[in-house]
Amino acid sequence: MAQPLVRDAGQFQQGNVELEKSGLLGDREFRRRIQEMLEGREIPDQIPLRYRRPMETEMGQIRRKVAKEWRVPEEALAKRRAGDEKKAAIYLAKKLIRLGGREVGAAFGVKAAQVSHVIRAIDNAPTWPPAHRIEGVRGQLPQAST
Repeated sequence: MAQPLVRDAGQFQQGNVELEKSGLLGDREFRRRIQEMLEGREIPDQIPLRYRRPMETEMGQIRRKVAKEWRVPEEALAKRRAGDEKKAAIYLAKKLIRLGGREVGAAFGVKAAQVSHVIRAIDNAPTWPPAHRIEGVRGQLPQAST
């Protein structure tokens, strides 16, 4: 089932020539390609969680707080051989900012798979010594209400 705007484009072609000419729906070739792409696909009407509410915590805030807690420069969090501080920043960014692993990884110079690995490792090791520090930094950051 196509999204309403694309699905109803045929009705606009018949009943609303002005809208079609305005370019808001794209040209005929564009509408045809989109309809072909969406043909047979079910598209949910829900908006993904990360796009629903404004994020109160920003990447810069996480970088600053983690760098301060670990006493390293912010730039060190993006270096190739960073340690626990980088893992902490990745973990907090993924948990507090509704971004995908690819976006978080790009901010810290790692691939999405590494982001997933860091999240699982920290979630599965609550007694890991830096876990307490991570929770301390999390408490200093604004969090979106759920």
